[in-house]
Amino acid sequence: MSEAPWNARAKREKLTELMFEHYNIPAFFLCKTAVLTAFANGRSTGLVLDSGATHTTALPVHDGYVLQQGIVKSPLAGDFITMQCRELFQEMGVEIVPPYMISSKVTTGAL
Repeated sequence: MSEAPWNARAKREKLTELMFEHYNIPAFFLCKTAVLTAFANGRSTGLVLDSGATHTTALPVHDGYVLQQGIVKSPLAGDFITMQCRELFQEMGVEIVPPYMISSKVTTGAL
């Protein structure tokens, strides 16, 4: 199972306890998402950049371990960028039509 690099030790212990005692699993492995990302790219050391809807994070990974003191977290992420683009398009007068509002595709005489 994967976990966020800033997950507190108490939460990690509670999850492990829950998995063993409530679900009676025979084994359990909990790994940081950044480490799994590095391993998925054939590396045990690297800098993982994770950009989601609410934040962007730079996470240094060395020999399969996240270097906690090197984590940098920024609120600039997908939701913020989407909002900025929407405002820019509105200022430019560009109308954005969501795909669910399009009833059919019509071919025009474009070059």
